[in-house]
Amino acid sequence: MRLQTLGLVFGCIISVMSGASPDALAEPDARFAEHVLGNPKAPIRIDEYASLACPHCAAFENDELPKLKADYIDKGKVYLVFHDVPIWEIATKAAMLTRCMPSDRYYPMIETLYRLQSVWAGQRTETGQLDMLKQQAKFAGLSNDQINSCLADTQLEDGILQEQIDSAKPPLSITMTPTFILNGDPKNRVETADYNELKAKIDALLKK
Repeated sequence: MRLQTLGLVFGCIISVMSGASPDALAEPDARFAEHVLGNPKAPIRIDEYASLACPHCAAFENDELPKLKADYIDKGKVYLVFHDVPIWEIATKAAMLTRCMPSDRYYPMIETLYRLQSVWAGQRTETGQLDMLKQQAKFAGLSNDQINSCLADTQLEDGILQEQIDSAKPPLSITMTPTFILNGDPKNRVETADYNELKAKIDALLKK
């Protein structure tokens, strides 16, 4: 799906408290850590740039990712790193909730949201979308307090939106979802949910 031009420029707001030590300020936010599917020692890394509300991304997750896992990820040839490119506000809220999950439930939550995308993203109103999204997060193990706190976290939201802004800039220049970048080379990309095209790229790299 081609990304829409953002009407507002979002920035990552960093709040520095008086008296905070440099070590405390330098501590990374675990919610922005990379989540790896597969063995990070595999020879091929695939960075997936996708939106949780994108139907094409859901089609890849539901229909093609199982093939990628069986052919390459489970065999230690490929590992996958997911990046949020939320094309609508509800996709940003969905991304926030995945970041608030324990690390071992991050990918299962993504899988659930894609599988049930039509249920929550398909609601006619934003309120209905958000209510259904909260319900899925609750089913995944978050309490009501955790869900509300997560969705109210402006630092988390700003960080996700900043990642989207950064991904749109060179050298990545992400303009479509899903987009797959292989082995960190922006020139070696696939901008489709077609597994055969991705497979051809992987096989070519494995032969080198």
